[in-house]
Amino acid sequence: MRLHGTILSLGLLALSFSVLAQPTVVKLKGCEYTVELPSKPVYRTGRPAEAGSVAAGSSQVAEIRQSVPAFRVECQPLSRQPERKELAMLDDMEIMARSMNLYGLQLSQEKSKRLGHIGVFSGEQIQAQRRLVVTGRMYLGERSILAVLATEFETGYPSEKVLRVFRSVGR
Repeated sequence: MRLHGTILSLGLLALSFSVLAQPTVVKLKGCEYTVELPSKPVYRTGRPAEAGSVAAGSSQVAEIRQSVPAFRVECQPLSRQPERKELAMLDDMEIMARSMNLYGLQLSQEKSKRLGHIGVFSGEQIQAQRRLVVTGRMYLGERSILAVLATEFETGYPSEKVLRVFRSVGR
């Protein structure tokens, strides 16, 4: 069973720079994961569960969209583990990345005792005549799937701010 449709893509970007702010630990409803973002995000309900999917309800989203790097965190609670979960996650990640019209797309996956199955993708976009790198990591846990996406200018990629966000993911 595919996971597609449970995680929305990040298709944004306001090209302003972020102001120094206090980091915020994000713990979304129904999610076994946490992640620390560099400032307070905007929270909202994401996509509702599709009929017949493994989703246990609507996803929850936290976003920082008005700065570069921009971040999107989305968590989908699961009612059960998908069949062939590693392949399902890789397929869903590829569909999400392709829906963002990324070029130079790179996909990989890894396994972590602490964080579960992790899918990683990166690719490039051009917005407002600027080259941007979009990096995403999907974490498939026992009860939820977390997507963390970052978009930043190609120059200086990967920034310490983005690396810090990805290193902060925990259970």
